[in-house]
Amino acid sequence: MGKEMYRKYPNERLVGYYRCNTPVLIIRDPDLVKHILVNDFVSFYGRGLGRDHEEMLMLNLFHSHGDLWQLLRHAISPTFTSAKLRAMFPLIQKCTIRLQAVAQELSEGTKEISAHELMARYTIEFIGSCGFGIDMNTLNTDKSLFVELGNIIFTKTKWQIFFLALREFLSKNSFIKNISVARNEIITTIMDLMNNIRKVRNEKQIQRNDFVDILLKLEKEKVVEAESILKKDENGVPVKIKLNYTETHTAAQLFIFFAGGFETSATTLSWALHQLAYHQDVQRKAQEEIDKTLQKYNGICYDAVTELSYLNMIIKEAIRTFTPAGYISRECMKKCVIPGTDITIDPGVLINIPVQAIHLDPQHFDNPDEFRPERFIPEEESKRHKYAFLPFGGGPRKCIGSRLGLIETVSGLAAILQHFTVYPGPSSKRTFKVKRNAFIIQAVDEDIPILLKPRKSL
Repeated sequence: MGKEMYRKYPNERLVGYYRCNTPVLIIRDPDLVKHILVNDFVSFYGRGLGRDHEEMLMLNLFHSHGDLWQLLRHAISPTFTSAKLRAMFPLIQKCTIRLQAVAQELSEGTKEISAHELMARYTIEFIGSCGFGIDMNTLNTDKSLFVELGNIIFTKTKWQIFFLALREFLSKNSFIKNISVARNEIITTIMDLMNNIRKVRNEKQIQRNDFVDILLKLEKEKVVEAESILKKDENGVPVKIKLNYTETHTAAQLFIFFAGGFETSATTLSWALHQLAYHQDVQRKAQEEIDKTLQKYNGICYDAVTELSYLNMIIKEAIRTFTPAGYISRECMKKCVIPGTDITIDPGVLINIPVQAIHLDPQHFDNPDEFRPERFIPEEESKRHKYAFLPFGGGPRKCIGSRLGLIETVSGLAAILQHFTVYPGPSSKRTFKVKRNAFIIQAVDEDIPILLKPRKSL
């Protein structure tokens, strides 16, 4: 609905409609996007996804809001500092070596391969190693279990679609609102995964300073403290707030780390490979940069990845043309006036920022359907509104793992292009259907076939 309404009213700053009984505002103007995400964050801190954060797995950084979000963000943010990312890179190198070995095996045949399946195997390895410090096979030898877990997290069943629609129709005080719509297999798998990791770490007294170590430390300390974003004392100073941190919070963070790092990155990487298959000139330019940079650093490393500027542009352009986080949702939490208008909105109004539609708007990107990484050279970026490109959101709620996600995608793409050239497969086509029952993220509803061929000269 968001994309259609966005395109239907090209001269409006915002457009309103009703989704069942819920009023929704679609924001078209980047200045208003910035106002909602940054300037007036305290009025729009709610995520507005129609899922109550009291549900067990919703007690995570992505779904929570208000002071719970503030406490979790404060506790988890040390995981993603530059020093931690650099220290993590030896684990990332191992993932890229495994990816190249799998790609080598697949390239030896003459048949096309699934780009998404290949890159999903890489992102699973990445999450297991860099997020949780484990080899996924130590917990379950069937990696398809984790691929399937990613699929069910972002896909709604017919029952869930019906139930969520029913919740929209009924009042917020209805008993329906208190019934969980989470799929039991997600909860069971996440809890089993965390229990296994906890057991291994405790028995072997392993400490890796990774994401899981942060969570286990929080469990041990039991209390998280931060400053409230909602409450102030009589002097206008934010009051101190506390959270009694439990194993349930750990499972919820594990869930969102897995969800955020697996499908979105696999989709971006497979889409980038698809675009490169049809843009051989772009691919050759990327390979020249990779050859020069990796020779300088003797392989893929943290410094090399940060210097692969053109490859970073390719990733950005891939995300622009097919944005996994296709929209940003917020909920108005207190009555406010939209700046530059006489429109007053009340608490409970949902805000829809249709990111994919903004990324394909010719007002922001000329010839938006054209794949052109040069859009992201610094000179071009400086000409655009900063809130016309929102692959990771913006403001205080911007994705906390965005830098790790870029490192993951750039490293994976560099590992492939270092040794292989990508071509369209016999059944390849330029456009694909979007999965209709995808939830929160955008996903392709069809396979993305490609051919991988070893490079003749390196």
